[in-house]
Amino acid sequence: MNNFLVKTSATDLTPTIGGPSKLWNGLAEGASPLALHEYLNLDDVASKKSDLEKVVVVTKNAESADNWLKSMKFFRDNKDPESGNFEYKAFPDWETLPYDFFSPHQNITSSRIDCLYELSIEKKRLVVTIPVTTLLQKIAPPAFITGSTFRYETGQKLIINNERLKLDSSGYVASNLVTQRGQYAVRGSVIDIFPMGSNLPVRVDLFDDEIDSLRLFDPETQMTVEEVREFRLLPGKEFPFDDDAIKRFKRKWHETFFVDARSCPIYLDVQSYIAPSGIEYFAPLFFDKMADFFDYVPNSTLFVLEPGIEERLSE
Repeated sequence: MNNFLVKTSATDLTPTIGGPSKLWNGLAEGASPLALHEYLNLDDVASKKSDLEKVVVVTKNAESADNWLKSMKFFRDNKDPESGNFEYKAFPDWETLPYDFFSPHQNITSSRIDCLYELSIEKKRLVVTIPVTTLLQKIAPPAFITGSTFRYETGQKLIINNERLKLDSSGYVASNLVTQRGQYAVRGSVIDIFPMGSNLPVRVDLFDDEIDSLRLFDPETQMTVEEVREFRLLPGKEFPFDDDAIKRFKRKWHETFFVDARSCPIYLDVQSYIAPSGIEYFAPLFFDKMADFFDYVPNSTLFVLEPGIEERLSE
């Protein structure tokens, strides 16, 4: 895996992918995102023939990661709005305390799952910002993210009862009204779903057992925004929640904790097919083996390391 490859002088602008680490000196505060943007738009990098597909910016904290992302999007939109060589995404921190009784906000989970899916796409040119503490976190293996992603399109056969089971096992929560990501609602021959990674929920209209139409709608007004021919459904959580996963959770719980499970609310909830708040920190119990962020990126990935991450790691 490559480290931070940067320029060392005014005449040495282009790092060599696969080469040793370099230090970018003399940049004024706030100039680093501009320097990276300029590098990514050099002719030999911007060319579709370039081997560089993924760039990961590792920052010292979540605030810095957010600033990098906003700055790079600003330079792209104001300097080269039509370049379109790289997309920019964030892999945010959960922003919760370990083993606290709170789950990450749905928008955070949505951004994380969407980012992991985009990273798994070959030939996808992507720049991702990530805090160093988040980089160290164990996450779901790539096979789970890609294997739990489905596509819907008009004319597709769909049975409502089967779809309920699929949505439940994918981590989506049944609701009377869909207002936030990770929810779904069934009303007669209509299924409303707010997919993770999507800006708008989708209304699936059925004619008998076939999708007649797919319409994006405003979650506040519930009014149609536009009609689409297909949409992508990412998993609703960063771990599986089907029968096999729950059996695995129970087995690994007993192997890990030597306590009476009947006195553990988390265990009792999962046993009853309820995902309690804070369950994300028990994700390793749902998998045979966890992965890390490096499992999602190719060996040719360019890693940009912000100053200060060593001190942050030592904390």
